[in-house]
Amino acid sequence: RAVSKESSLVGLPLRVVRAEDLIGLKVQSLANNPARRHKELADIESLLEMRKDVDWTRIREYFILFNMADAYAELEGRFKHER
Repeated sequence: RAVSKESSLVGLPLRVVRAEDLIGLKVQSLANNPARRHKELADIESLLEMRKDVDWTRIREYFILFNMADAYAELEGRFKHER
């Protein structure tokens, strides 16, 4: 899901993917190719470090959709309390 945001660079509205939905794409990639686990989890961790205001409910839905609730619980325990 993309949202319109104004770019500070050119002052025009742009459609950008929300961090939660980018994480969802990373979870899907991980589910489709477990060999990418290290890279995808590192990317997800980087996003969570940069964006403290993410919608954890949305992120949890993606992990549950791809049967990875255990990975979600680990990330939630490490990052959710940093808000």
